[in-house]
Amino acid sequence: SILRATPSTRVAVVMLVLTTLLLSEVHLQGAPSPRSPPPSTPPSTPPSPSPLSGLVSASSDLRFLIDEAQNHGSDVTVVLAPGAHLKLSSQIKCTSNIKVTVASSGEGATLDGQEQTGLFYLSGGCSLTLRGLTLVNGRALDGGVVEAMYAGDVEIIESTVRNCGAIRDGGVVSAANSGAVSIRGSTVTGCSAGDSGGVVYALNSGAVSIIGSNVSGCSAVIGGATFLRDTNLDVTDSTISGCNATRGGAVYVHSGSASLARSTISSCIATEYGGGLYSAGGSTSLSDGALIRGCSAPKGQGSSIFLLAGEVSYTLPAPAGRWLPNARCEVYREACSYPLSEAASRAKQAACLEHRSDCALTESDAIEPSSGKKEAACSRHTDNDKQAACHETVEDPWYCQAPTFVQPCNWNNETGGDPSGLGESLYQLPLLPVNEDFPFACAAGLLGSAIPEYQSSSSCAGRCPERSQCPIEATDEALPCDAGHYCPKGTSVPLPCPAGTYSNATDLAAAGECTDASPGHFATTGSTQQTACAKGSYTDAYGQGECTPCAGGTYQDEEGKTACEPCEAGSHCAVGAAAALPCEAGSYSNKTNLDSASGCMDCPLGHACTTGSVTPMACRAGTFASGSRNAECEPCKAGSYQNAIGAAGCVACGLGSFCPVGASLELPATCEPGTYANMTDGDGLPDCFDCPAGSSCPGGAAPPRQCAAGSYAATER
Repeated sequence: SILRATPSTRVAVVMLVLTTLLLSEVHLQGAPSPRSPPPSTPPSTPPSPSPLSGLVSASSDLRFLIDEAQNHGSDVTVVLAPGAHLKLSSQIKCTSNIKVTVASSGEGATLDGQEQTGLFYLSGGCSLTLRGLTLVNGRALDGGVVEAMYAGDVEIIESTVRNCGAIRDGGVVSAANSGAVSIRGSTVTGCSAGDSGGVVYALNSGAVSIIGSNVSGCSAVIGGATFLRDTNLDVTDSTISGCNATRGGAVYVHSGSASLARSTISSCIATEYGGGLYSAGGSTSLSDGALIRGCSAPKGQGSSIFLLAGEVSYTLPAPAGRWLPNARCEVYREACSYPLSEAASRAKQAACLEHRSDCALTESDAIEPSSGKKEAACSRHTDNDKQAACHETVEDPWYCQAPTFVQPCNWNNETGGDPSGLGESLYQLPLLPVNEDFPFACAAGLLGSAIPEYQSSSSCAGRCPERSQCPIEATDEALPCDAGHYCPKGTSVPLPCPAGTYSNATDLAAAGECTDASPGHFATTGSTQQTACAKGSYTDAYGQGECTPCAGGTYQDEEGKTACEPCEAGSHCAVGAAAALPCEAGSYSNKTNLDSASGCMDCPLGHACTTGSVTPMACRAGTFASGSRNAECEPCKAGSYQNAIGAAGCVACGLGSFCPVGASLELPATCEPGTYANMTDGDGLPDCFDCPAGSSCPGGAAPPRQCAAGSYAATER
């Protein structure tokens, strides 16, 4: 209701609240009540001002509440109205030692710098918490979202940050000589800095924590995501991906300490050194499955890590399927060397030797560490029996010897080390770039593990078990062998079942476990099942990789057969014939072994051979075949006849007879008296002519007869 009032009314209401607070303080500091302690007792300390709060939907109201809180020295919580989108034209400043919380109501709200301004400037010990917000388009000289200079803590919780940037340092947060910086449960995308720390730049400040968050696509000249100087970093349960810088594509550690646990840096790029991590000093520890993978830098300049100075170590376990050449972190001590000439010295020597493994787990350089140091050392034993036995001797003398000069790890906190690593499996990186994914991937064909015991050498957990395959690097769970293949121990690429065998099983260990193809079938290399021989082929034995084509003169018209059939009479069968092909028309064969059409014989004169003929067929009477390779006989033409079978031609019809088409006999003419048949016409029907003068024609087929002496015929007919 205060925020809905006019500015003058708001001021009046706030002044009323302040007056009430002041009167309360005066009352508290005034004369004691009857139940107050005696006057000699000092008055009680005035209470801290009550925190302010408000629900706002405009940037002016947000500024007003924060300004009033500073004026009163009170903490303030501002809740942005559901769906509010506050566009800022300048930074909101807090320069008092108060705590400011800006949060959404749970339904989301946005603070937008409009690519013109940063969102917040903090100093004077002011602390800021941003919760459940979308923070976008912040632009500033330093700190695109928050610039903290001699400020308190900065928290960004369960928020989304996009497209924010700084001309110099800290694309999201720039903290110098300030408190801790924490980004928790948030997503940061596409932020950048012109110099250092695409997400966070921290100088001589409290610890920087990135916990349960995802950072992607951020960039800077140094430290694509973070730049630390005299500041500690904790990255836990988070991912940093696709970031880039000249040095330290994701993380740049100048000094201080950095810790990455259960987190992944991936696909980050450095154009000079350290695609994932650049260490110029301080100490960096990776642990509990932290992984740097897929990052890049110029050849030999540390695609994963570039270690210029400082210390970088890794404490197992590594991610499943990866390994490191690690050693147990412990205290190397001088040899037990008590003289054996006296009983007391012999007892010391025995105790020294008995507790040598216990002394190796305490950072104390005293001959007799304190009971607390001894208890801590006992707790570092990984073997439960050793741990229990050690605890029982805490009150006994251990006679620990002095640490040697050379140590396997930096456990000494006086030299910047960490004694909490004692007893752990640890890899201390040499001052050399790491140009592959870190930790190293178990090779294909090897089985990786999440158990530290199997992460200490390139052998990982050993060769992939037989009947299984480990096809890629960092395989931590063996896969079944492929069907049609077998997998001996150490398989990265399954081996195919040989030609002639097959299998649809996925658990074979040797070629002998593949099944032979049966007769009438074949199996090519790597087959999951046998295949029936196609028509025109066969197999007559087990274990064939291919089928045999039917030989010439044989055929097979069914699939999956173990033999071929003889070719049929009147046909020929080429190599691989799936059917008998008939001899062409005009040819024949009575053989059953022909392998080509050329083996069929020409049909002889006077005979016809239809397609697929076994024997020639003689032409019947009235037909003929004058040449060879006749598919059929021709009928005698009209005016001719043939009364024999198997003739090569026809005979002309005689005078006074007629022969129709296909005539097998001469037929007599039937002319009327006074006419005669002189010839057979081309159509096979007789033509009758008038009997010539001087002749007589009795009809029928008789030719004309000249008149006898003493007789005449003056006219025709």
